[in-house]
Amino acid sequence: MLPNRLTGKKREVDVVIRAKTGPGYETVIAIEAVGRGRAATADWVESMVGKHKNLPTSQVVLVAEGGFSEQARELALAEKMIPIEPKMLDDPDPALKLLHSLRSLWPKVVNLTPIRAELDVDVPGQGIETVSAPPDLHIFAEDGSHIELLPMVKALLDANIANITEQIDLRNIAEDLDTHAEITVGPGWMIEQAGEQRSLYVARRAEGQALELFRIDGMKITAKAVIHVGEVQMQSRRLAEIDVNYAFGEGPVGDGKALIVITEGESGGKLSVQFSQGPTAPAANTTGRSNFNHAPCYEKGLHDKTKQGRAWCRKHGPAATAS
Repeated sequence: MLPNRLTGKKREVDVVIRAKTGPGYETVIAIEAVGRGRAATADWVESMVGKHKNLPTSQVVLVAEGGFSEQARELALAEKMIPIEPKMLDDPDPALKLLHSLRSLWPKVVNLTPIRAELDVDVPGQGIETVSAPPDLHIFAEDGSHIELLPMVKALLDANIANITEQIDLRNIAEDLDTHAEITVGPGWMIEQAGEQRSLYVARRAEGQALELFRIDGMKITAKAVIHVGEVQMQSRRLAEIDVNYAFGEGPVGDGKALIVITEGESGGKLSVQFSQGPTAPAANTTGRSNFNHAPCYEKGLHDKTKQGRAWCRKHGPAATAS
């Protein structure tokens, strides 16, 4: 969306690219596309000229799937716009063999739900004792602070997703599947806290005795893994005017959709994915959220000091129950 200089009202633009090109100066590139089967007409180009006359665009790129009529192309160039026409990719260059052979991609979404956790507890004088742990079990740090087991289990599953996909042989799964996965930490399990390796503990009370903390030596987590496999059919094109070859496609990924674009050249390739929510996805919370102090989470090593880590905490960690 870009604001009209005269009215202040925002106008929708297909794609807006912004770049800082100097102190206090911003370059704004607008891309407008038309997907009709026939060539774009001078009327369409004129409508784009009028639309961008009072928009803060530094450069306008017009993309027409069906190409441009001669008059439309001449008008676009005269108005200092860049007309681009995607063409079918038939370049025999062997450096572009990936785009030639790419017909479909099969994105796979793995949803993990923990169903069981077993703790190996170091009991002095008795050795290691394995116990089944409920989701609301309190896990203690050395300073006496605690967190419930469930968010820690989810954090461990997220941190071990690469091992889990290898374990369930995800690359060879070709259709939707429900299965199970296990991860194990320990023996001698410790976490990093305040730059040091620290143990975690569970509290137990022997009959007639005070509450004691016992070190957790390890943990085994069993999770249900639900795999959804989608297919995105790819089409190869070439933007001859700027010498770019690419493949693109849109299709289902989990409960939503994804637009996938792949470019390839002699120096290598690049894949970009843009996700959109499906009709059943929950609406975003626009009412705002209270500030949550993540410092204790960082100290306990519950999640990274990143935007993704804080987002996880708001969904699965202590911030989820504090909001």
